[in-house]
Amino acid sequence: MPELLVRCPITHRSVPVGFRTDRAAFESPKGDIASAVRCPHCRRLHGWSKRTAWLEDDAQRVTVPLFG
Repeated sequence: MPELLVRCPITHRSVPVGFRTDRAAFESPKGDIASAVRCPHCRRLHGWSKRTAWLEDDAQRVTVPLFG
């Protein structure tokens, strides 16, 4: 099963939220999920919801802005 990921707003890197789910469960209209995760990149606590998360299978489709 793919892992659920969110983006660190500081480093713009992917952060695993700590659980895996299948696409059908993730896309289910049954409520939204929201929580917080300690970022391994910047060490801060980031809030997230189903609307701001994606499955690792989708990671290659996410465009990450590069900052110089």
